[in-house]
Amino acid sequence: MNAEAVPGGERVPGIYASFLKTLALLSMIIDHLGAAVLGTMLSYGIVPSEQREKLYLVYRICRSIGRLAFPIFCFLLVEGFVHTRSKERYALRLLIFAFISDVPYDLAFSHEVFDWTECNVFFTLFFGLVAIWCMDAVMARLEDKNKILCLILALAAAGAWCYAAEKLGTDYGMAGVGAIVILYILRQWRLPSMLCAVLFLAYASNISELFALVDLLPLYFYNGKRGRQIKYFFYAIYPLHLLFYVGLMFFILSGDRFFEIYVV
Repeated sequence: MNAEAVPGGERVPGIYASFLKTLALLSMIIDHLGAAVLGTMLSYGIVPSEQREKLYLVYRICRSIGRLAFPIFCFLLVEGFVHTRSKERYALRLLIFAFISDVPYDLAFSHEVFDWTECNVFFTLFFGLVAIWCMDAVMARLEDKNKILCLILALAAAGAWCYAAEKLGTDYGMAGVGAIVILYILRQWRLPSMLCAVLFLAYASNISELFALVDLLPLYFYNGKRGRQIKYFFYAIYPLHLLFYVGLMFFILSGDRFFEIYVV
């Protein structure tokens, strides 16, 4: 935990958004170690049969730890949307890194330079941002005129972006965008919003997402402050760590074996 100074010399105890982001990044890196490295080794029989059971156990531990990452990223996306000075620049930043990250993502998980059937998580976050942006615009214009129509149109806009994410094969797909929408709608109730988002992910995606209920603990201590920001580092670490894992697999495998698995 840490504290942030406020006017008058008082200290605000709690956890910064930067701490939450770092926690999510570490969780994601561990998750991708399991998926991109250990999962590949298991799938292609790279380890001796007597070691497979132990390696699979480590793989499952990594993937379970990794469930903490995405709900935190979704929560911070909603926080960023509410407080950003420029929604346009925020959306553009997500989209740029989505395209930058696509080849590293495809190499790490599909073992191809381009896999047109799957898209990385930046696309999911981008679609989620646009979904709640559309909802916000609809509610701002129509809320005083017709609340029922406002609600229908806002949910329709969110549903359209959920459908788009699913059709384009973004990471977490419809479930991911839906979780962002839930966090946005219930944003005034921090812990209930995260609880609902995680339960929705577990229902719509995979039961293993229930491991993300652990996120309720750091979120309880979140003080609503940004903390130290190293903006582009947090964005850049996504494609860089994926490229690192592809490079690691190059050293683990012999040259010929690597190019049999990875279509470069």
